[in-house]
Amino acid sequence: MRAMRVIDGPTIRERLSMAEAMAAVEAAFLARARGVARAPRLMAMPLPAGGTLLVMPAAIDPVAAGDRGNAEDSGRTTPRRLPSPYAAVKALTVYPDNPRRNAPAIQGAVLVFSLDSGALVAVLDGDALTAFRTGALTGVAARHLAPATARTALLVGAGAQAFDQARGLLEALSLDVLYLFNRTREKAEALRARLEREPRVRDLGTAIAVVDRLSEGAPAADVIVTATSATEPLLSADMVRPGQTIIAIGSHTPDRAELAPEVVARADSVFVDTEAGARAEAGDLIQAVRTGMWDWSRLTGELADVISREKPGRVSEEALVVMKSVGVGWLDVAVAAALVEGAEAER
Repeated sequence: MRAMRVIDGPTIRERLSMAEAMAAVEAAFLARARGVARAPRLMAMPLPAGGTLLVMPAAIDPVAAGDRGNAEDSGRTTPRRLPSPYAAVKALTVYPDNPRRNAPAIQGAVLVFSLDSGALVAVLDGDALTAFRTGALTGVAARHLAPATARTALLVGAGAQAFDQARGLLEALSLDVLYLFNRTREKAEALRARLEREPRVRDLGTAIAVVDRLSEGAPAADVIVTATSATEPLLSADMVRPGQTIIAIGSHTPDRAELAPEVVARADSVFVDTEAGARAEAGDLIQAVRTGMWDWSRLTGELADVISREKPGRVSEEALVVMKSVGVGWLDVAVAAALVEGAEAER
């Protein structure tokens, strides 16, 4: 029987590069398109002090023999294989006000199970895995949805998710400038200093610039990523322009939003990770529906539709594209599987 492994946060980043994590996330979306990625709706239980306990089971099922080969390369993607079959349960607590107390906003663990025997094969640091795979998701979304000429990006937020969000963008795009905005400038400056030590930044020659106003950075960016726990929209319609891609991965409850309803209404295409998850949790879209500015019939599709080439990521280079992610368990399964199998290979 395989020994159970405990994989902490630093080890996650040591054993898996951002490029490898993005390949795992892309493969998970391909598994979704082929009907072998499963995740029931998460269970959310309110906790004191504004916290929430989230429990998310998921599995990626085996596929028929001979159906795990590489997909064709479209020129904007890397070769893909379906992830290895595993099941996982992620349990997290989310306390949005924790950073004010110098504590992580997200804490938890991921339990990974073999589908052959049901054995528990690994326990992973939940907040580190969440941040890492969400950064990889942003990289995959940018790769498939950004304009071909994208050279500038803006990252809104400098919290726990920000570093991996930036790494995902830098892996996906050849950026000339990455703008950073945070309401507390000191946190953005600390993030800039950390990013400037990254080899990818030096290799690309990317300039990391902190902006004082969101209205300054947003119009200058080809890609905008919002990674905050905002209760009220941060990005308004007068800050965006045609040709941009907006990837919103932060606030993920019906009463919270990072994008104003007018931004969603202006979008030529709106993608989500899963429609069911978005309808239940994506405050950016739910609030746009409530105002009457947008409705679910205008949802373009899921990111899996683009990765499987069922739908185009952009209808034109001038299109305004919005991607809203609330997270889904089979992304954790895919990245955890890559980590577990990498550890097995090292034995």
